[in-house]
Order: sequence, then C-alpha cells, then structure tokens
Amino acid sequence: MTRHRKSLYRTCISCKSADHVIPVVYGPLTPRLAEEGSAGNLYYGGETVMLDNPPWFCTVHGLLSGAGKPADAITAG
Repeated sequence: MTRHRKSLYRTCISCKSADHVIPVVYGPLTPRLAEEGSAGNLYYGGETVMLDNPPWFCTVHGLLSGAGKPADAITAG
C-alpha cells in the first residue's frame, strides 16, 4: 500500500468513523489481491485506475469515500 492512502479523511461519510474503513485497490486483479479482498482487508475497485478514484470503502455502510474528501462520496454499486 502506498503512503498517500494514509489520508486524514479515512472516515466513513455516513457515521464519521474509521473503524470499518478499508483501502480501495484499483488495477489488475491478482491472486494476492483477491485473497486480501476475501479476507476483508481491502475493497477491489476495478481495473480502471484514475486520479479521482475513491481511496476508501466503509464495510458497514457500503460507501466509497472519494478522492481524499469525505464530501466527494458515491455509493458502491
């Protein structure tokens, strides 16, 4: 995991907690990423890598926190 993911905004936009927030990983799905995703350590966001991809996912509310700001959120789908 890269250091830029250690954001001050690692909180759920719904409950404002960081307890159930995990990193979102983008790019080719490798066996290791699939394993980590199955274990609940990360959320796989797909193969498309863009600068504004949301970096965090709340496992309780199913929300992606967008691009470093909690206000830029979208629901996972």
